[in-house]
This record gives sequence, C-alpha cells and structure tokens, in this order.
Amino acid sequence: VTANNAEIIYGDEAIHNGVVYSGFVGGDSADTLQLNPTITIDYQQYEDVGRYSITPSLEDTENYTFKIVDGTLRVNKKPVTFTWKYDSYVYDSKEKTVAATVKGLVNGDQVSVISSGYEQTMGENPAINVGEYTTKVVSLFGEKAGNYMIENTEETAYFDWAITEGMNYFTKAPVIDSWCYAQTPSEPVAEVAYGDNREIEFFYSTSRNGIYTTEKPTEAGTYYMKAKMAATKNYSEAE
Repeated sequence: VTANNAEIIYGDEAIHNGVVYSGFVGGDSADTLQLNPTITIDYQQYEDVGRYSITPSLEDTENYTFKIVDGTLRVNKKPVTFTWKYDSYVYDSKEKTVAATVKGLVNGDQVSVISSGYEQTMGENPAINVGEYTTKVVSLFGEKAGNYMIENTEETAYFDWAITEGMNYFTKAPVIDSWCYAQTPSEPVAEVAYGDNREIEFFYSTSRNGIYTTEKPTEAGTYYMKAKMAATKNYSEAE
C-alpha cells in the first residue's frame, strides 16, 4: 500500500491523494476486499514549508499482509504581492524613498521588505536628484519570511516613481551696503534654498526698470541690484 504524493501552498490545509495497491491475486482488489485505509499526515496547517510524511495504515486481512509505503506532502512557498507608499516628490536636496508592504500573508505572519534597490532611468544614486526611478523589492524579512516567495514575474515587486524639479528661491534677500565714491565697493550678499551661494550672480542698473549688467557701479549715485541663481536639472532659476 503506497500513499500518493501531494502538494499544497503554505497556509493551506493538509491534503492527500489516496493510495495505490499492488500485489493482489486471483481477481482481488481494494474494492472487492472493501479496504478503507486510514491516512495520517504529520503536517499541521501553517507549519513551515518542507516535506511531510503521508502514512496510510490498514489492518491485515485473512489472505494479505500489507506493507506500508509512505508518501510525501510537499508544502511550497506562498507567492506574495506588494503595495507601495509613495508621495509626489519635488526636489529638496534630500534623499527620497518609497516603501513596500507585503500582501497575501496568512495566520498573522509579520513579514516585511528587508531592502530595495534603485534602478534609474535618469539621475544618480541615491535618489536625491530629479529623475525617474524604479524601486525593486530585493528580499523579505521576518521569522516566517522563508514561507513566502517573490515570483520572477511579479509586477508589483517593481515600482516606478519620480522626483520632479524643485522651485528655487532666495532664503536671504540680496543686500549690499552703500559705499562712498573712491572707496572699495561693498560685496553683495544673498542666499538661496538650493545650490552654492557663491554661484549667485548680481546685476546692477541705474533705474529699477533699466538695463542690468554685472558691472559694479564706480560713479556716485543711486543704483538698483538684482540677484539670480541659474537653473539646474534639479531646480528652477531664482531671481
């Protein structure tokens, strides 16, 4: 009497596929002998993935002594999917991440994403600069993580997202101290939210709506000043 093998997914109840008989003679069969074996499986629902014994038991009859051959219940890993937490990101010079949550867990198992990687279409690692990103779930973490699997074709294991251009602005308005004719000209000062303040350009004019140039005034008079930080791929121009 040989127990047939069976397979289930982690979290399923145990099953069996019955038994097969061999060795009958003279037209005897399990039906004619009214055999009804008892089958025991040494697996309880929610036990870990692996192989478990399927054991039939059957009392001998007057003419037959039965040899028992165990079968195997194979408990396979349960595929999971993912949902992603994502906000619309605008460049602010800080690293951005997206978070994945595991879906399809059973029996209250606590499993999380242990790590993720960036595969960038644009920009550089880490995810700071403006660009388009794809984050991939790399592996699972938790006491019961070994009972779950990420299928190679699982589309939710990947997530496309982006960091868009930020709006640059002056955090310290441009100022310059007055100076007297023939003295050393004062240096203008300004600060921007993004970028190197040393790259700020200053422009001067004799009237508010006049033509501005980078040439610092040398003659006595009243002048107007503007400051500008050039745009980059990460942020807009500030003026």
